[in-house]
Amino acid sequence: MANPIKISLVGGLIILSLLLWFSFVPSGPTPLRNDAGATSSSAYRAGGSSCHPEKLSKLADDAALAEFDRCADAAEEHRLKTEDLIQQMRSADAAEASVLISYEVAKMTLLGLIIGGLTCAAAFAAAFYARLAYKEAEKSRVHQGTATKLQLEPFVYWKETSIKIHEMKGNVAIEADAHLFNAGSTPAFNLSSDLKIYLRKGKTKERLLIERITDCVIIPPSDRRRLLIYFDVTDSEWADIKEYRRDVLIELDATFNSQFEDGMTLSERRAGAGTDLTSGELYIDDPDDGDPMIPNLIDENS
Repeated sequence: MANPIKISLVGGLIILSLLLWFSFVPSGPTPLRNDAGATSSSAYRAGGSSCHPEKLSKLADDAALAEFDRCADAAEEHRLKTEDLIQQMRSADAAEASVLISYEVAKMTLLGLIIGGLTCAAAFAAAFYARLAYKEAEKSRVHQGTATKLQLEPFVYWKETSIKIHEMKGNVAIEADAHLFNAGSTPAFNLSSDLKIYLRKGKTKERLLIERITDCVIIPPSDRRRLLIYFDVTDSEWADIKEYRRDVLIELDATFNSQFEDGMTLSERRAGAGTDLTSGELYIDDPDDGDPMIPNLIDENS
C-alpha cells in the first residue's frame, strides 16, 4: 500500500494548484460588438437623391454635366471613406485578436508557473527523501559495524569459582580457584587482573585476606584462565563464616585489549558464607543495593 503521508502530500499539491489557477487566472477579454454598417440603408446613394440616374436624365446638358461631376465626386469621397472605415475595422479586429492571444499567453504563463512550482516541490521532496535515505543508510552502516564488532570482539567474564576448605589446627586454609572465560570470537590481549579477597562482617570489610595481581595474559576464544589463590582464616573467623556472622568477599577488576578497542574492563563482586561458601556457589554481590550482602547474614552491630 502507498504511504498515506505521500498520498496526502500529492493531494495537497493538486488542491493548491487548483486554488492557484482559479485565484490568479486572468479574466477573459470582452471585445466590443462591431455593428458598423448594420443599420445602413440599401437605398443610400452618394450625393443625395438628386444623383439618381432618372433625375440626371431630365436635366439639361450643361446642368446634367455639372450635377454628374458633383455626384461622381460625392461617390468617390464615399468610396474613400468606406475604405478608410474598412481599414479601421480591420485594425480593430487585429487588436481584438491580439487581446485574445495575450489572454491565452497569460493563461499558459500561469500554467507554466504552477507546473514549475510543482516541479520545484517535487525536486525538493526528492532531495529531502534522498537525504533521509542517506541518513538511514549511514545509521545502518554504523549499526552493522557495531554488530560486527560485538560479534567479533572478545567477551571476558567471570565464569565460576570453586572453593576448597583445608582445616588445620589453629587456622583454616581456603583455596579459591576463579576462572575467567573468553566467549568472544577473538583473543583478549594484555589482560591485567587485580583479585582481592576480604573478610567482611555485615557491610564492613574487616580484613584484606590476600591480593593477587596478574599482568600480560592472553585468553584465546573459547578458552579460560585460572586465578588460583590460597588464604588463611583463624578458627574463630571460620566459625563465624560457617554461622553466617561473617562472609568472604572476592573482588575482581580486570582490563584487557582487543583488536578493535583498548582498555576494555571487567569488574565483579562475589561473596559467600556457610554452606554457600563450602559448596562453591558464590552469589553476585552488589554493594550499591543497600541490602545485606547475604540475606541471612547476622550483623551483630544492628
